[in-house]
Amino acid sequence: MIDQVFTESISSRSTMVLDEMSKIARDKNLSHSAFLQPQNELFCTQVIQKLDAGQENWLEILYSWTDLGQKNFLRRNISGILPKLVILLSQELIEKVAFLMALDVGTLCFEQLDHIMSGILMHDNAGIKPAIDLLRSIVHQVEQDGARSSEKFNIVKLIALSKVGLLMHLSLELGHENPEVRNKAKRIIEIVEENDWKAFKEEASKQHNNISKRVIERRSLASFLQQHILAVLSEINKAIMDTGQRITLGTKAKHLRSLTVLVEILQPIQSTVLSQIVSPLNMALNLRGLRIHALRVLKSIVDMLEPMQFESLVAHLVQSLGGLYLNVNKSEQDIIFSILDRLLVQSQDKLLLVFHDVGALPTIRVFEEMNMILRSAKNTDGFEQQLQGLTDRLGSEDSELARQAVVELREFLLANEERLLAMATNEDRDSNGLLSNLVQTLLSEISRFRGLDAPVPMACAECLGIIGAIDPDRISGRRTNTATTVYANLNDHEEARNFVCELIAVQLVGKSRSIGDVPSESHWAFTLQELLLFCGISKDVLETEPSSNLSNRTSQRTSAAFTQSYYASSPAVQPNRRVGANYKSPKDRWRAFPRHVQEVLELLIDAKYKKTETSTPSDQHSPLYPHVKTFQEWLTHWTLSLTAKVIGRNAKEVFQACKHVIPYDTATSLYILPHLVLHVLLEGTERDQREIVHEMAVVLGDGQDLGLDHAHLISGLPNQSMSELHQLGSQTVFVLLDHITKWIQQRRNSRTRVPGNHRPPQDLILQTVQSHLMSISHELIVNTAFRSKAYARALFHSEQHIRDSKPKMSELGIQSLYEEYQQLYVWMNEPDGMEGISSLITSGSLPQHLLQCESAGRWEEVHAYHELGVQTEPSKLDHHVGLYRALDNLGQYETLLNGVEGDIYAHPGWEESLNDFRISASWKSQRWGSLEEALSRSIQSSFDSGLGLLMKDLRENRVADFEDHLRRTRSMLIAPLAAAGMESYSRAYDRIVQLHMLHELEVAFHSWNRTISPQCSLGSQIAFKLQSGGSYTERVRLYQPMLARRLELMAPSFKTREQVAMLRRIAYYHIRIQDKEMLDHEDMKYLTDECGRLWLESARTARKANNDQMTYSAMLHAEGLGNISAVIERVKWGFSHNNERQAIKTIDSALKRNVMTSITTRGALSRASSSTLMRPKSGSSASASSSSSMSRTGIVLLNADLSMVQDRVLHKDDQGFIRAKAIILRTLWMDKSSIVSPGEISEGFRDAAAECDVWDKLYYEAGQFFFRLFENSKRKNRPNYAYATQGCRVYSKALSLGPKYLYQIMPRLLTHWLDLGRRTHISPANPNVSASEHAEFKKVNELMNTLADHLPEYMFLSAFPQIISRICHKNPDAFFALQRIIANVVLAYPDQAIWQMVSVSRSVVPERKRVCNKILHTIQQQPVLGPAIIDQVTEALDLCDSLIELCKEPFDEKPPLSKISLEKRLPHIALQLKRSYNVIIPGQRSLWPSLPKSSETMASHRPFKSNLPKIDRFLDEVDVMSSLQKPRKVTAVGSDGLHYTFLCKPKDDLRKDAKVMEFNSLVNTLLKKDREANRRDLYIRTYAVIPLNEEYGLIEWIHNTAPYRIIVHKLYRLNNIAVPPNAEIKRVLDHEDHARLFVRELVPKFPPVFYQWFKEIAPEPTAWFAARLRFTRTAAVMSMAGYVVGLGDRHGENLLLDELNGDVVHVDFNCLFDAGKLFPKPERVPFRLTHNMVDGMGLSGYDGVFRVACEKTLGVFRNNFESLVSVLEGFVHDPLVEWSNKKKGQQRDAAGNMVTNGEDSRARLMRGKADLKAAAAEAIAADGEPYDEQQADKAKEFLGVIRRKLMGSDNQSGMFSLSVVGQVEELIQNATTPDNLGKMYIGWSAYL
Repeated sequence: MIDQVFTESISSRSTMVLDEMSKIARDKNLSHSAFLQPQNELFCTQVIQKLDAGQENWLEILYSWTDLGQKNFLRRNISGILPKLVILLSQELIEKVAFLMALDVGTLCFEQLDHIMSGILMHDNAGIKPAIDLLRSIVHQVEQDGARSSEKFNIVKLIALSKVGLLMHLSLELGHENPEVRNKAKRIIEIVEENDWKAFKEEASKQHNNISKRVIERRSLASFLQQHILAVLSEINKAIMDTGQRITLGTKAKHLRSLTVLVEILQPIQSTVLSQIVSPLNMALNLRGLRIHALRVLKSIVDMLEPMQFESLVAHLVQSLGGLYLNVNKSEQDIIFSILDRLLVQSQDKLLLVFHDVGALPTIRVFEEMNMILRSAKNTDGFEQQLQGLTDRLGSEDSELARQAVVELREFLLANEERLLAMATNEDRDSNGLLSNLVQTLLSEISRFRGLDAPVPMACAECLGIIGAIDPDRISGRRTNTATTVYANLNDHEEARNFVCELIAVQLVGKSRSIGDVPSESHWAFTLQELLLFCGISKDVLETEPSSNLSNRTSQRTSAAFTQSYYASSPAVQPNRRVGANYKSPKDRWRAFPRHVQEVLELLIDAKYKKTETSTPSDQHSPLYPHVKTFQEWLTHWTLSLTAKVIGRNAKEVFQACKHVIPYDTATSLYILPHLVLHVLLEGTERDQREIVHEMAVVLGDGQDLGLDHAHLISGLPNQSMSELHQLGSQTVFVLLDHITKWIQQRRNSRTRVPGNHRPPQDLILQTVQSHLMSISHELIVNTAFRSKAYARALFHSEQHIRDSKPKMSELGIQSLYEEYQQLYVWMNEPDGMEGISSLITSGSLPQHLLQCESAGRWEEVHAYHELGVQTEPSKLDHHVGLYRALDNLGQYETLLNGVEGDIYAHPGWEESLNDFRISASWKSQRWGSLEEALSRSIQSSFDSGLGLLMKDLRENRVADFEDHLRRTRSMLIAPLAAAGMESYSRAYDRIVQLHMLHELEVAFHSWNRTISPQCSLGSQIAFKLQSGGSYTERVRLYQPMLARRLELMAPSFKTREQVAMLRRIAYYHIRIQDKEMLDHEDMKYLTDECGRLWLESARTARKANNDQMTYSAMLHAEGLGNISAVIERVKWGFSHNNERQAIKTIDSALKRNVMTSITTRGALSRASSSTLMRPKSGSSASASSSSSMSRTGIVLLNADLSMVQDRVLHKDDQGFIRAKAIILRTLWMDKSSIVSPGEISEGFRDAAAECDVWDKLYYEAGQFFFRLFENSKRKNRPNYAYATQGCRVYSKALSLGPKYLYQIMPRLLTHWLDLGRRTHISPANPNVSASEHAEFKKVNELMNTLADHLPEYMFLSAFPQIISRICHKNPDAFFALQRIIANVVLAYPDQAIWQMVSVSRSVVPERKRVCNKILHTIQQQPVLGPAIIDQVTEALDLCDSLIELCKEPFDEKPPLSKISLEKRLPHIALQLKRSYNVIIPGQRSLWPSLPKSSETMASHRPFKSNLPKIDRFLDEVDVMSSLQKPRKVTAVGSDGLHYTFLCKPKDDLRKDAKVMEFNSLVNTLLKKDREANRRDLYIRTYAVIPLNEEYGLIEWIHNTAPYRIIVHKLYRLNNIAVPPNAEIKRVLDHEDHARLFVRELVPKFPPVFYQWFKEIAPEPTAWFAARLRFTRTAAVMSMAGYVVGLGDRHGENLLLDELNGDVVHVDFNCLFDAGKLFPKPERVPFRLTHNMVDGMGLSGYDGVFRVACEKTLGVFRNNFESLVSVLEGFVHDPLVEWSNKKKGQQRDAAGNMVTNGEDSRARLMRGKADLKAAAAEAIAADGEPYDEQQADKAKEFLGVIRRKLMGSDNQSGMFSLSVVGQVEELIQNATTPDNLGKMYIGWSAYL
């Protein structure tokens, strides 16, 4: 038809043809110009002919038909017309076209130079020269940079000028079907490269500088073409993306085919280039007409390249091709299979390492082998490695890979749910770090993909539900915000470049590497190109960098990624230095980029991408927020509008470059926005600044301008609905506020560096920004944060508001603020903080009392209050809502439902507010008719309504409805999760609990329904797993252990756990129990029993939460369902309510009812109840002798025979265990009440053991009882050692049955045994030891020998310091057993034991050293492990000697040295420390064993990781500290490549510090086991202390800490507070009226400022609150521990504060055992609690969190009195050096000779074989250090003081014992009273 149009001479006929063409175009829905585009080449040829014929008038018809007009028609087609005219040598026509286009001929040709040159060079060779000559004559004068050039262009110059475009056109011709054309295009590309090289050489020759050979060395064709490959690919992408059919399918196919030849030329191709080439192929795969071409090209490339070159692409290719396979034709399937077979089967040996990142293919037969290979590759990784790999893939910038990863993660978690829960239960820091990373990544992905790809956030939500609502205390930290670095001065070129480098590396490169994001590809490339240009990174920089092998780079990246993730939580890992920081030259900046970043940027350096305008809407509103509908719209438009307000050249260049990618990626906008806002606030106009602050205020007010006036801090409820726009917008504003606040703090900190005491000048910029920020009211921020459940943020701003208001507000006004502040603690579920703030409120109003009741869980009182309110104000909705909240928490669902229905009937307008209560109460009370009615009346969608619908579907078995409602209910949680996930896990926790519930509901539904819809893949997997059982009950049995563990891992909140327990009771049991016809008797019994067990669990949880009504209700339900353990709960409930007699009757009655089904319980009946039967006489039952025996005192002795430890499961539902538990409860109460004889108590233990002889608690409590009998007999001066022996036996039995009481039993067991052995040792000191004591010692000693054979060695390792302290025991029998234990431990755990053995081997006490070497000699005789261990000991001795020698070096230079080089200063030590040692890094995690959770893994437990790092070498540089003894800071390099820092301390007996650390570690263990202490996460910050001997040692360095004194002084400088001189301070402290002057003169000059420190280290409120809690609680725990051990000298340098998390870290334990009271100016305070520390604890000071933490800690101390004292008893047998007044000089001489005699010591280890008994006897017979009674008495004196402190009798009068509460109150008063503080010595700084 085109031919006909152009060949017709009569225009009317042509018009008819055109009309016909118009019809065809309309049918195809194409414009006329688009319709002609596929025949463009023919069309252009015909136009040229018409032009040549002078038929312009005829062409007007054509122009009109195309709707383009003459000029636009020519402009659109000139690239096809002009080359033909040049080749035809038709200069006249060229001039005519230029005239028609209103252009100069030369300019026209110059603009189309690349098209013309491509046409000429691809034409016949004969026609090239004439065409070039014509072109040269036309373009001899061209516009260049605004000046005219008269240069005549030769062909080299023409090629150079058109190089990029020419290469682009030639490269596309590489895909021509004609091989001759392809070859010619390739030859011309080579010519272009050759001409380019010539031009470069010519330019270089003109310069007279010396250029290195490497610089002028000619690069390969591949390197040349690689520089321009992005331009080529951009053109191909445009062609593939063409949707207007301007480019024919054939042309697109040609473009794709060109990729094959390009890859061939580019060999060896970089992975980044290859990924860019795959990008258009990836897009073409989704286009039906191009798919076959794309597959053929991809197959050619895969066959051509080495498999290793596809390492980074395998995952993507498998994902893309696997997804296509089922939807394509047979020929395409064959190609896909061939490609996958090549990658996965043929190349599996080479690509195996990357297969763990590859997703599974469809589960069909053709892919069976490939899937098996992939599974095998993944199975080689452990569970944690696979989980880490999936987590990494989930964070991929490639959205397709992220989607596949989350799908695989979901299936992986389901398949490994049991292992996941086991990992979550594990206390290992690495496992917790992996789990935390997984959860945080899922939350981040919900934020990233929200609204973009719905399946991804939905699948992430499902994964969070599978993981479960793990206690936030187990999930470390808040979400890491990538935009945390503050760049304040972008006018400074260096800082601007630093910002750009970080922006590139952290944000932009990752997104640009995403395969398949073709539409925005050019925008990312242009932005990166411009930013590189801004940083001065050019081709010259790149040419001086050596290239690396691709596979090496890949393996290095993989290794680095694994190392970083695995050791992310290690304290030794230091933060990576900021990319771009402190680098001046572009070369340095380039080198700072990671290699994978460099690979992307190499393609963009000196690129020629052109700017594509990203316009800001002209009608931009201000504020913008009210005029948008979505969060993305608001974020994009606001960010773009701010880029237009940037001032300053640097900032303009940066942000103008970035604005091109802002519309394409929300994450990039969120990254840039804080920096952009800060810059405009600092540099913008006043109007721009006001608009920014106004916008933020309007967002917080949800479209309302509430920035300046808001009445209350808190209004509404936190569950009040918020739109997605408001939630995400508010969170974005919160991030901006944090960023600006951080800048303010950094700005203020920089002002403290002014030298001298000069006050810095006013900072107007700082004042301006602060004033703008303060214009957003605290009330608005608090209210918005409260509604969005960001409680920590609300608390942060509320507290600041109160502090600001105090000086200018009345007390009445402050009280009202306190009351609103108090509400936040209620919603935060922080009763400790609530208690503290309550102490500040003086009003005592009913609402305030109500808040206290809610916080404490006293819902009966809340119910009474609101019930009264309903009666007095029946029309007030708040009272009704409060009443129903109370009823819900009390479990009174029937009452709640009746009340709600009555209220709705009486007040129809309340229905919307009360309907959720009705829905919730309906399904909980199983009133299904009410539920249906409530759901039908539901107006707004909510989680409660969604849960109600799901319960209805579950009951009625509606499969399709259930899955639809489940999807809808989950989707409701996406927006709040996205907002909360931007901040912290804690904030998202309530939503995650809801996901937890939905997952369990889904499991319940699909366990019952075998018919699952194909759309429900998750449900299908669950059903597939659970349907392996034959019945519903069997499927539930499979899942039951995981349900139990999921509940255990939740936050220990009654409300949280009860809502899950209630859902389980209804969904799993109650509903199914009603279907009696579908269940047999056994199934019904199981479901009933499980339901009863859940009710019992609720009763226990409610009792511990002091919710009496719920406890009683749940208990009745459990009893009604026949749960036999309910009686135990009823008894405990009775005891807790002081109804002991009724509780005893309950036990007796239960035992009598079951007497025929169990072993007789004759000894368990007490005279405490008159209804109890009389107990038979002892010995009347034959069964008694089989399990126990009777002592002469009438005490029944339990049978405690030991057996080998094994993994054992204690079945707590077993009837024998339940009966034993009841008997023990009764027995313990009778013992506590002292209402029966000890003989009857012992019979109770005997009877309990007869019921269940594998319960460790039973034997532990029996041991406690027998030792109490022993202590009582000692107090009567008639010690009965038989009691203690029996106590040791049952203690040993308890240890063999479980690890729970290890730290309570082992220290006491060792102390009694070794003390008794010393007492019975025949010597003049003990002439009157009775024969019975000898007999009892033999029994205990035999018992210890048995334990040495039976117990796992890690149990003895937990008390190894105590064992080592008794190494010189004089009793040969005890020493023999002691030696066996030590040898067993060393052989089992040489890495850990050696560090303590080495320190004894280098002791200054000759006897200790000699005995230690004897034991090591014994170990050497072991045939298998002995020699290797001794070699290890020898290496450790060498290391120890070198470190001691380093400690002894004086370093007395003037001025003092701060750093030394070992090689230069101490070459002989350097030589030793350079070598590697087969010795572990002595960090705390490596030395202190972990314990199994229960007896289930007791025998198989591994207390240490298998890959603990060894010492590879020490760094040469050593820091010398400036303190008196000049400790040395050394750094060891571990075998893992990480650096570990230690402090070598000279002239210091670190055994004190080590013993205190041992004490603190025991404290941490005991606190962890206590429910209340563990819930509060109470602990002491500990670190490793390794004595090398009595005078030298190592201390693990604590990173990121600063001394308290330095921090406070810095804050004073920051606030321009002048500190008075020391003379003035000393005058006050030395004054006789010091207390008054201290308060009136000194303290006012040191106002409280410490609270500001927490805002400095953690500007983000969640981290701020967590840091303050950590500070307060660690201070409290260590205050109590320090008080107990008499720790003094707590001046400001001995308290370190962790600047990352707020922990208090105590150092320097020289002043122990109340030594501070002996100072010239005695210490008067028990611990440091100055007014600044109190201020840092919050508004309530030490009331609340601090006080409660002290009480809980001291309570744990009292409950574990003996264990704590036993640890400190090591000082009796290993006394401190300063306690000894004799032989001090001899010891120091020994220390001096120790190193020189080291070889003799090692030689003695190599002596011949000796019998163990002979070695023991020889050690005792040798001359040694006698037992020093004087030292021991001093130690015993201190232990006596400690005992009195623990008993509460160390008070001022000493006449009575204080309660825990009373003792804490007295200690706090003593620590804070001015009378005591004013008497402290000046260096203690009581005023800070």
